[in-house]
Amino acid sequence: MVVLVKDAAREAAVSTVAAFWRGGVPVDPYAVAKNLGIRVFERSLPEGTSGFIRKLVHEDAEVYLETSHSKLRKRFTLAHEIGHYIERTEIQDKPDEDFGFVEKRGGRTDVHEFFANEFAANLLMPEEAIRSAYKRERNAILLAAEFQVSVSAMRLRLDKLRLLE
Repeated sequence: MVVLVKDAAREAAVSTVAAFWRGGVPVDPYAVAKNLGIRVFERSLPEGTSGFIRKLVHEDAEVYLETSHSKLRKRFTLAHEIGHYIERTEIQDKPDEDFGFVEKRGGRTDVHEFFANEFAANLLMPEEAIRSAYKRERNAILLAAEFQVSVSAMRLRLDKLRLLE
């Protein structure tokens, strides 16, 4: 059976939330990272770099986030990097090999970046929670505040779920 990347990312995010997050909305990617054993640091990164993850053999994974970015941007970048971690360790079943991914703003999108973006959107804005929230509140600005994501991320999510009219 062929599984689309977007579906694999959604399923991985749903499983990750179920296993590593006990709260409701908003999902806290910092808590999820901690529960996965991922260490998170904020640093001044090279121009155009939002964040990156690296995992060395026999060591915990580390995520580095650009310190000057907004709280919402860092939340999404962290969720994105967790997506790389889950794809590599769970889906590809390579939990103790070296790997690294760098998130650059406006960079090209390959299958790994697509997976990580879809994973991040599903982690921070779970479909079921979005559909439920949208029934009571159709304002993307208020929904973005509730889910602690940017308005543009929320609008994109609502559009992908075909909720925008």
